[in-house]
Amino acid sequence: MSANVYYFTGILGSGKTTFIEQTLADLDPSMHPAVICAEVGTEEITSDVPCYYTDKLSWDLFQKVRDEYNPVTVFIEDDGSKKPDILRL
Repeated sequence: MSANVYYFTGILGSGKTTFIEQTLADLDPSMHPAVICAEVGTEEITSDVPCYYTDKLSWDLFQKVRDEYNPVTVFIEDDGSKKPDILRL
């Protein structure tokens, strides 16, 4: 199954978590969202959606989220400090 993936990156305190929270509140439930957070900030996703916290983005992580949650929409929040190879992922 394929999923729509939205990748948000920026410095700590730039509003990524707030933007994702507001988007999740407006998202149609049929979009079955999941969130991957690869950030060291103090804010956390509080919406009632599956949220996986990690310190490293990897293909294995995406497969785990896909297998466990079967999302249609995936939001990735990343502070950019680890510089993941997004094109490869």
